[in-house]
Amino acid sequence: ILKASDEENDERGHDHILEAIEEHHVITNLLTEMSQLDVNNGRFMAKMNVLADMLDRHIEEEEDFVFKTAKKDLKVKYLAQLGSKFVQEKTAILKH
Repeated sequence: ILKASDEENDERGHDHILEAIEEHHVITNLLTEMSQLDVNNGRFMAKMNVLADMLDRHIEEEEDFVFKTAKKDLKVKYLAQLGSKFVQEKTAILKH
């Protein structure tokens, strides 16, 4: 069985992170566009469906790759701080 080199793993990780950043950007744009549409507008529901599909895939990828990588590579104290920040951000978003 062939095992990827550390350099290949780093490159794939870097590519994955760049893709995730772009997905965040697209999701933000969709949300902005949706906020300007009436919920009864057909385009609103079309955007909602695209957003739901993107979020499902994005969350699945983050849980599979990003969280596993972070758990392996980051120090426990930093992970606790990151988790706390995540909860704060999620709470702020859900209040809107």
